[in-house]
Amino acid sequence: MHAPPKDASVPEFTLDELEAGDAFMFGFPTRFGTAPTQVKSFIDSTGGLWAKKALVGKMAGVFSGTGSQSGGQESNALTFLPNLIHHGMIFVPMGFTHDNLFTVDEVVGGSAYGSGSFASSTGVRAVSDKEKEMAYHH
Repeated sequence: MHAPPKDASVPEFTLDELEAGDAFMFGFPTRFGTAPTQVKSFIDSTGGLWAKKALVGKMAGVFSGTGSQSGGQESNALTFLPNLIHHGMIFVPMGFTHDNLFTVDEVVGGSAYGSGSFASSTGVRAVSDKEKEMAYHH
């Protein structure tokens, strides 16, 4: 998969935490326009929560990163929506509610579907101040 090893200092989000929470921001990188396998595997493990209707009515938004412009941030959010819908969750998009989405003087990630960032194909580009502002806003 060419994924970096898991950072042991970052705790794993559990199904118990998902069930206990009221609202969530799901954030993940984009792989070929959709969530990576690790995210899909976690979502696949939520069948028990689905059977109990444990996530119905909970709010959720998404944010993502890509290696380039047109790298799939919008398709990543759109292809994640069925997961929320099948659980009866309420999708909370960012909409066009932040002025940085209208910036044309620099490359800025994010869309109406959710905040985002561009890392470049080598991952060397840091999240910009404008992208951070939108993430905080969302």
